[in-house]
Order: sequence, then C-alpha cells, then structure tokens
Amino acid sequence: MCRIEKPTIAITMGDPTGVGPEIIVKSIASGLLDAHCKPLVLGRPAILKLAAHASAISLDIIEVNSIDEWHNKSERKNPGSTPTLWCMSAGNADADKATEPIVDKRGGQLAFDCLVLATKLAIQGQVDAIVTSPLHKVALLEAGHDWPGHTELL
Repeated sequence: MCRIEKPTIAITMGDPTGVGPEIIVKSIASGLLDAHCKPLVLGRPAILKLAAHASAISLDIIEVNSIDEWHNKSERKNPGSTPTLWCMSAGNADADKATEPIVDKRGGQLAFDCLVLATKLAIQGQVDAIVTSPLHKVALLEAGHDWPGHTELL
C-alpha cells in the first residue's frame, strides 16, 4: 500500500481582534486537522494563548522560528499528549496588545504580516497550501496597506 504524506498547511492567524485565533485554537484542539494535514499557524503565540484560555481549551502552544525547527520539534513530540498548536511567529510584539474587539491598525499589520509570510513559504515550497483566517479590511487600510482583502494581496 502506498503511503501518502499529509500536506503541510500554513494557517494565517488573521486579525487578532477577530474570530481567527478562537477558530484556530478550537480547530487544533479538536484533533481533526492532524488526521488530514500538518497544520502550522502563522501569528502571535501570546494571542493564541489568550484565545485558548478564553475558550477554556487545554493546548500546548509551541513557538518555532523556522520550518526546519518545526519539523525537528514536531517529530519528537509525544503522540497522545496534550494537543499541540505549532506557531511560527509573525509580525512584531506590538500586535500582542491588539486584543480588544475594535478596529486596530496593529491587528491589520499582523494580518498582513501573516499573509506575506505564508505566501513566501508557499512560493519557496516549504508549505503545500495556505488557509487564511479573517482579517479586518479597515484595520488593514489603517495599517497602511491599500489592499481590499486577502485575494487582492495574494
């Protein structure tokens, strides 16, 4: 029987003031994604930890700085332990302060940075596909990016 390797999927965190972080932590914690792909979240670990806490979800959130580091650490992770969300940090720490559900240019900048990183990883062949979480178009504009949304930016 031929064994096909699961695709590596880069998941952008989207705007931290929206539903993206909550959707991501709930999806990873469910364990369903691991059966079909190798998900790597691009975003801010601190924001994902807040989302997990707010959702009362037990989840190991581990930050990695490169695809190679992720592969090395994920291969050593004990299967059957607490679900793990692997996060490659994107943007800067200023985005960690964008937690209120309001339009915030820091959230727009982070969403932009996540999408740009995901695109670079895809172009370099380091990920097989990109899944995008919601961004706020006004926050994107306020951050200085004149793109109406994901599609136009891609």
